[in-house]
Amino acid sequence: MGTFKYGTRVRETSVSTGPGPWALAGAISSYKTVSSALDDTDFSDFIIRLGDDWVSFEGEYDAGTGELAVRSIHETSNGDTDPISFGAGVKDIIMELSAKRAENLLRTDSAQTIPDGGAQARVNIGAAPIVDFERQSALLSIYQSKSFAEYRRGVDRFATGFKGASNTLNGINAGDSSNFTVTPGTAGAMTGYVAPTPGAASLVSQAAGTQITDNFDTNLSAARDGNTNQSNANSATTSSSPTVSRIGIDYGSGVTKVITGMKTWGSNNQGYGASGFTGTVALVLKASNTDPTSTGWTGTTIGIIATFLNSAATNAKETLANPNSTAYRYVWLEITTGSAIGQRVAELEFWEAGTPTNMTLVTASQTADASVSNGRVLIEFDNTAAPTLNTDLTVEVTCDGGSNWASASLSSVSTNGQGGRKIAETVDQSCTGGTSFAARIKTLNNKNVPIYGVSVTVR
Repeated sequence: MGTFKYGTRVRETSVSTGPGPWALAGAISSYKTVSSALDDTDFSDFIIRLGDDWVSFEGEYDAGTGELAVRSIHETSNGDTDPISFGAGVKDIIMELSAKRAENLLRTDSAQTIPDGGAQARVNIGAAPIVDFERQSALLSIYQSKSFAEYRRGVDRFATGFKGASNTLNGINAGDSSNFTVTPGTAGAMTGYVAPTPGAASLVSQAAGTQITDNFDTNLSAARDGNTNQSNANSATTSSSPTVSRIGIDYGSGVTKVITGMKTWGSNNQGYGASGFTGTVALVLKASNTDPTSTGWTGTTIGIIATFLNSAATNAKETLANPNSTAYRYVWLEITTGSAIGQRVAELEFWEAGTPTNMTLVTASQTADASVSNGRVLIEFDNTAAPTLNTDLTVEVTCDGGSNWASASLSSVSTNGQGGRKIAETVDQSCTGGTSFAARIKTLNNKNVPIYGVSVTVR
């Protein structure tokens, strides 16, 4: 008889159809095979997914056939424990602790035993309290597995990637939260986050840095003299007739700015092209930390102004509310015209991100089966702003529905979260007993700290 085992980063595919068993077809790139973690007849928890259908199950490995058979079903995308007969297609199979098994691990720090899927034998987890490393690993495993299934018990819904249609579906108590902005994740990827609402963008001084150009060679200073209403003769122009030209700023060695937008004006008599040109114009805001004159003007696109037909006008074209959070030394406007007629710019402004507000983010309350009086919070966040834990980023926990909040000290768990993000966890914080628990996260000192995931456990 095999034993329950668990391996990290175990993930394979299968093209088998039906409710199982499924023939394993090999590990996904950078992941490990089931056989690397399990011997013949050993078993573990898995999730199999095809499209929107998934099954969380305890599976037994057959080393002779290379198949994974279902011992028992924990939960399915249909909300029950009935088998799903999968059709044709490549299925994703990942080794992940089931919600029930994980709750047994995380709801207490005392020794635990785990049923082996219905048999009389039991697998002993340990005669001593669970060490932090094991508990954190299990918690992270559940958090990451939520890209495959919607575990609700003891783990907050932030890990769904903020793809919900409302704050409630995203696991946010909007009524008690403030100064937060949700950026939804893409389907199948945990890229969504909640961040402090940015302050108003501000104009970068027109005197800052030095100009950089590609094809622009006449009246260059006109593009940054503060005059937005100028004729072609007084605007920055190209003496040749290219299709694409660039004009921008090098802020200098050691100087970078988080540019989030631009405003630009064409000449008041010829717009962005030569006299009589009424074709299309495309304006793109780009940036880089490498000198673009040496890289063929390759860079990161920060903003795009929708293509328009050229005309003489004094109204600004602008793109200001772009979600860029990266600081760049070089920034420029790329102008593309539908014909090789040359380009003109009367004025060009670059705008930088405003100071982030201080965010308060409260998770949606969850209900425990019995009164609890201790809680832990684990968070995954973008560390670009290098926040000091417990100073710039704080966490509190409540066990009585928010009537009382207890400050919980954070410490770093890992700097190798998904996408290179940082993971931190609080101590096992005592709180006023109750059956409704939640976390309250605060960003302070105007630090921009996007929060990608939150897990809350209680005992």
